[in-house]
Amino acid sequence: EVDTGAAVSVVSSKNWEKLQLNVPLRKLDVTLKTYTNEVVRVIGEAELNVTYGHGKHLLRLYVVEGNGPSLLGRDWLGKIRLNWQSLSIGMVNCSAVSSVDSVFQKYAEDVFVEDMSEIKEFKAIAC
Repeated sequence: EVDTGAAVSVVSSKNWEKLQLNVPLRKLDVTLKTYTNEVVRVIGEAELNVTYGHGKHLLRLYVVEGNGPSLLGRDWLGKIRLNWQSLSIGMVNCSAVSSVDSVFQKYAEDVFVEDMSEIKEFKAIAC
């Protein structure tokens, strides 16, 4: 999966075993966290020669405990230039969604006003 929110590219230990690459894993003392702040244990790191299109790169891949999805993170995305049009990506049909301009025009009078307004009958509790 392409994950622009992931800082690094990872593969699960289960998927790493399936790949059967003859590449050594270097042990690391690194802790990764998910976007929900859960700790992901890193088993090791591999350096892989990656060819994509006309480019060749030596890239790091973190092998993590478990059987979660493989993620192509920003570290790889910064080196290789994906041909986004050739990828199968779940996307929203933009023709079915109102354009930003039409939404802005529809709600501008309600949201963007010059005077400061107040919310009536609202209680706030300071923590």
